[in-house]
Amino acid sequence: MPSLSKENWLQVLDKLADVGVPHVIITGGEATLHPDLPQLIEYADSLGMVTGLNTNGRRFAYQPYARLLAKSGLNHVQVTLGSCRPAIHDAMMGTESHAQTIKRIRNALDSGLHCITNTTLMRVNLDHVEEIIEYLFDLGIRTFAMNGMIYSGGGFQDPNAIPEDELPPLLIRVRDRASEKNMRFLWYTPTEYCRMSPVELELGAKRCNAGEYSICIEPNGDVLPCQSFYISAGNILIDKWEDIW
Repeated sequence: MPSLSKENWLQVLDKLADVGVPHVIITGGEATLHPDLPQLIEYADSLGMVTGLNTNGRRFAYQPYARLLAKSGLNHVQVTLGSCRPAIHDAMMGTESHAQTIKRIRNALDSGLHCITNTTLMRVNLDHVEEIIEYLFDLGIRTFAMNGMIYSGGGFQDPNAIPEDELPPLLIRVRDRASEKNMRFLWYTPTEYCRMSPVELELGAKRCNAGEYSICIEPNGDVLPCQSFYISAGNILIDKWEDIW
């Protein structure tokens, strides 16, 4: 899917600011591959928006780039980490990237950015989740997120996916170790409460927020209720906000 021009993206940010959107998170694909990312962050910051970035962090392996985004006004960054064990992380990511990922996290922290990580819980990393948490703590991470597979695309067809009813014991382990380290644990995945209730696990109420307090804007300007709900409600540059919302 082709991306909007920089000028069009600036128009998108203007429209979002006009309707009162306070917070934008830039994701992808891989957002750091976009040549105009620093300018887009700087413009969002000039509009008074809190600006975040979800990334595999590859370009953050280069400290000048991390500092450039921080200087442009980036407030927070989330880096994907599959495992603290290099072989498992690389297998999950499909590329030898563990060493660079750790460097990216360190560079983000050293640039003064609020940095968190996100780890997808799968059968290949469930036996060492406590080790992952300890590793993150030693890196300087104090808030981390984890998620399971969601009911979108072919995620649950993956043989490494963990069914919802098997998650509670695993999440209790994560919750308790995070508490021991005085770390904040964010659980992202909405689940069927009859199979797994995050409230009973003291993880807070989790539900799909599609169209409630978040939307996703595709590279061509189409507006989705969320990035996993692939039905457009209109185009941010063509349609009225009232009609989209």
